Amino acid sequence: MRIFTHIIYSILTDAKIPSALNHFFALAKTFPVVLLICMQLQLSPAFAQSEESFAEILVKANKAYENGNFNEAITLATSCSIEKAVLSDQWKVQRLLTIIYLADGQSDQARTSAEKMLELNPTYKPNYLKDPAELIKLLKSITVIPKFSLGLALSLGTNSTFPEITKGFVLSDYNKTYTSENSFQFGLSSGYTLSEHLQIDLGCLATRKAYQIDYALSNWNVSVDEKLTYLDFPLMAKYILYPRKRWHITIQGGLFAGFLLFSENNFKATFTPQNKLYELSNVNSTSRRNLFNYGFVGGVGGTYKIEEGDLYLQMNFYKSLANITNEASRYKYNELVYNYFYEDDDIILSNLSITIGYAFYLNYKILQKK
Repeated sequence: MRIFTHIIYSILTDAKIPSALNHFFALAKTFPVVLLICMQLQLSPAFAQSEESFAEILVKANKAYENGNFNEAITLATSCSIEKAVLSDQWKVQRLLTIIYLADGQSDQARTSAEKMLELNPTYKPNYLKDPAELIKLLKSITVIPKFSLGLALSLGTNSTFPEITKGFVLSDYNKTYTSENSFQFGLSSGYTLSEHLQIDLGCLATRKAYQIDYALSNWNVSVDEKLTYLDFPLMAKYILYPRKRWHITIQGGLFAGFLLFSENNFKATFTPQNKLYELSNVNSTSRRNLFNYGFVGGVGGTYKIEEGDLYLQMNFYKSLANITNEASRYKYNELVYNYFYEDDDIILSNLSITIGYAFYLNYKILQKK
């Protein structure tokens, strides 16, 4: 105030004011530094206290529990600001609360804290040396199931195709014999668990379907094979038997849709009098096929829990409802007609697959007690 008074007095008396202004500006320059120092001195103890308070309160709560002061221990433990704490500290608080509630006979509150404890660390395995027996028993009674899973599936050497002829087309008096062939299937699957017994699975599978056709007429023996590669999307509901055991049995069923990626034929015609062979290999037949396939899928499977996932073996039957033949292209390929006496039949392709795979658990779900 004296500086401001001196400046005003100097102006009124027409005195020189440089010395007064110099004092003012010097004080103005030092003011932010002084203010920052004061704030640091005032706030630093608060920061240090907040960093130490969580651990200190937890220690005090643990001592109160050990001394049998359960109400005080609960009050101290619940006073910790666990929402802002790291996950490991939140887990420590819920573990301590669970133990305190168990010792105090508050079973419902103990279960609630134990469920929160497992939500923070679903893969926790009870420590028989450090965890009380009551805590171990409670944790074992809580069901933890995988919520989302991601799996990699591979055919186990059997993906058998079963052609069904809904309408046949021939150019002479002969019969075609269809033979199913084995091929491959591989891809990804994802699962979402709705309950302890029910899971929804969606797959994305590359599926090869293959078959062979044989027929004979006059002096000719003809053999045709075809391989079709689909991208299939099965959507299935799985019912899980014995979900709490290491081994599970599943019964599944649903729908599938498929998109044709590529297909090809190989033709062989033998003129028997001269034993002369004519061949046409790797003929692209995609334009002669309908691109979309659909139908029902169902099967059974078994899984075995290994680490944080399931090793599984499944057998599924894909019952197609779609004709693979593009009827508009049936008569467009004269080379097949004149050289091999061939026309496409109306065909529905179903297949049986046996697959082995491994599904990784992405996260978990605690089944709440009702």
